[in-house]
Amino acid sequence: MSEQSSETRSAARECLAWVAAAFVVRIFFSSVTPQVIDSADSILYLEAAQKFSDGNFSNVYPRIPHLYPVLTAAVSHATADIEAAAIAVSFMCGCFLIVPVFLLSVVLHDRPSARIAA
Repeated sequence: MSEQSSETRSAARECLAWVAAAFVVRIFFSSVTPQVIDSADSILYLEAAQKFSDGNFSNVYPRIPHLYPVLTAAVSHATADIEAAAIAVSFMCGCFLIVPVFLLSVVLHDRPSARIAA
């Protein structure tokens, strides 16, 4: 049982290292690329986030997934504007997506496969 616990802690530490690496890469990428709205979908997501933030739930475009706009609306109360909130949500979700991908790869395959997935 101790060996399995040690393996679990080792996988968790490695996963945390991959999240930290993703954070560094995303910081670098964000600093060298301009922040622009580059698609029509982006405008729909920002509009939906603004409507969620304002409490205007009935006028949200129903054909887009609502998780991202809801998270953006929640974060927008702590940031300067809705665009900054959307960038922050995208940044954090991109970093933390590694956790389920890495852990699922460890469970389904093995540690080397999880490293490639990360």
